[in-house]
Amino acid sequence: MRTKLCIVVSDVDTSHLIETMGRALDPARYEVTFVFMGDTEPSLYRKLAAEGFAARFVRCRGKRDLPAATLRLARLFGELKPDIVHTHLVNASLAGLAAAKLKGVGRRVHTRHHSVETHHDYPHGVYYDRAVNRLSTHVVAISRVVFDVLTKREGVAPEKVTVIRHGFDLERFRADESQVGALKSKYGLEGRYPVVGVISRHIHWKGVQYVVPAFKELLRNYPNAKLVLANALGPHKPEIEALLQELDPSQYVQVEFEKRVFELYKTFDVFVHVPVGREYEAFGQVYVEALAMRVPSVFTLSGVANDFIEDGRNALVVPYRDAAAVTRAIETLLGDEELRRRLAVNGREAVLELFPESRMAAELDAMYTRAAAARESPAAA
Repeated sequence: MRTKLCIVVSDVDTSHLIETMGRALDPARYEVTFVFMGDTEPSLYRKLAAEGFAARFVRCRGKRDLPAATLRLARLFGELKPDIVHTHLVNASLAGLAAAKLKGVGRRVHTRHHSVETHHDYPHGVYYDRAVNRLSTHVVAISRVVFDVLTKREGVAPEKVTVIRHGFDLERFRADESQVGALKSKYGLEGRYPVVGVISRHIHWKGVQYVVPAFKELLRNYPNAKLVLANALGPHKPEIEALLQELDPSQYVQVEFEKRVFELYKTFDVFVHVPVGREYEAFGQVYVEALAMRVPSVFTLSGVANDFIEDGRNALVVPYRDAAAVTRAIETLLGDEELRRRLAVNGREAVLELFPESRMAAELDAMYTRAAAARESPAAA
């Protein structure tokens, strides 16, 4: 008999992770129903439903709608009778786990997608996190950093937490080479060297405020360089704009959104991602994307980078909050062709080994199996 699994997710329009979970789990073992929460039906809900996946939608416009959403989910779980409810993101976890407990679902899992943001920037959010931790019978940490936050900062029992890093359909991490030239033209990158790429929201802990002065110093030796700041939105955009005033407008471009992200990576000679501390990234998908696309990279160790980045093997690692070190690392890469080649090869190999969807599916299956065994064991009663 197949295990009935409800995956509940809130406030997303598309999600490579959620889509990958549905496709990667063995359909001979799991009967999966996706439940989406939000103000409007997300694109992924419509896509999965059109492809024949079981998918439901529960309207929830925010925290004020959580009590009603919880009751609707409880009715839905009464109909579906899931063996496991697995939730993603805060509203889905608050409502989905509470509803599952009301209906007596014994395996209640949530994946923790953030790290220390609530502790530093949204203190009221810590109460939501603690409620979700209590409602869960099992917690998935998406990196070792998240495991440490859960167990050391929030007091979750280590045996309740399993580290399962995101898995990806890595065949999709490819660029259409015929489109790369068009992007270079679109963003004024033709004839520029080096092109230094950043894909980070403008929020203080992402560290973009250290990349801009690092690039300014790089221009001393590479006056034809150009800086690409993608995902250039966020609460600290005015701070970044002020730093950019020290550059000539021809020396940088800001990109708020580019759907051809893999082609964008291929326009970069160097990629830089330098969050300001170990715990700030919960995961950090750009670490995986940049190395999958074979872009020589300069990183600080934040989030999942702590789990697999090795200085000089698959990237260059710099200290936190150190613009001068970023400049030196970029110049080291530009001056050493063999180093760039080695980092590109080793970086892609590391990603292929650690982040395939098959590995994530196997680890989820193992966790679900352990959860069932613990629930059925007399000692666990």
